[in-house]
Amino acid sequence: MPDLFHPDFLNISMLVLSGRSMFELSGGEKQQIAFAGAYISSAPVVTLDEPTANLDPDAIVKIRGILKKMKEAGKTILISEHRLSWLKDIVDRVVFMRDGRIEKIFTGPDLFGMNEAERKELGLRELNQSMAGGGNDQSTGSPRDKKILEVRDLTLAYKKHIVQTGLNFGIYKGEIIGIVGVNGAGKTTLLRALAGLSEPRSGTIVLEGKKSTSKTRRKCFGMVMQDVNYQLFA
Repeated sequence: MPDLFHPDFLNISMLVLSGRSMFELSGGEKQQIAFAGAYISSAPVVTLDEPTANLDPDAIVKIRGILKKMKEAGKTILISEHRLSWLKDIVDRVVFMRDGRIEKIFTGPDLFGMNEAERKELGLRELNQSMAGGGNDQSTGSPRDKKILEVRDLTLAYKKHIVQTGLNFGIYKGEIIGIVGVNGAGKTTLLRALAGLSEPRSGTIVLEGKKSTSKTRRKCFGMVMQDVNYQLFA
């Protein structure tokens, strides 16, 4: 069995998240706790359903290391996943399904050795993407003629915990904005404040040139939440 108190394991869950309430963790942090629970199980077979879905690149690298240790310990691991690049040199066999049927079975080296044309034919994601993230900037830009929203000196809190301070930025009509950061950085808290679903601790959100209230923003923002159970099955 792997050493359950190995520093790599503690870094992914116990040390980083110890003392925190489960109800105050982000979706990605809860994902890490779920993985830790599977890791310490004495079960010989571990199944993972899209384990990296809500994780930042650093957490994915840590989970990749833990999976290698589990494999070395002789555990059988079944992974359902869309992201593939992080599984290179880990998976022994890959079962490709389409329309509810098994269509192809690859060895790990066969899958990651296929060319781009073969990959695209199967509709698979990139096979050799860097774990550090990044990539080419393919933004085409957007005309910055009308500022539709502006954030001024915003401070955000999740319950009693301050997650961001001094936020200042503007968004222009027609732009697509990506808000990125590690698990627990406050991305969801920011989106909830912009959409009027929660109140910022301090600061101003200006909408089309006018200081806005949460009630005003709720009328013109739509939001699709990370956890659909809050939204679709209430």
